Amino acid sequence: MTQSLNSNLANNIYSFGCFPHLPANFPESTEMPFYLYGDHVYSDSMEDYGIVIGRFYAFDGNLERWRWRYLILTHQDLVINSFFSTFICWETDLEPVD
Repeated sequence: MTQSLNSNLANNIYSFGCFPHLPANFPESTEMPFYLYGDHVYSDSMEDYGIVIGRFYAFDGNLERWRWRYLILTHQDLVINSFFSTFICWETDLEPVD
């Protein structure tokens, strides 16, 4: 079973044709991230607000380009968050909370 899972993972990785290279002059050439650590943000997928606790530069296979992704710590009072307390969201999927 492990071999089957590894094979499926490898097929998904190679479906790009090859692993995308980082942008030229990385990290100097990257856009500055919009959200900072501690910013309060909202996303429809979270159903409530959260706080930015991390970010990383990732390749978006749908748009075929590199973009910022954020690790969001969600509001703990929601039932949906009783088990999962973090979400990963693309920068364009987030909105600032006043």
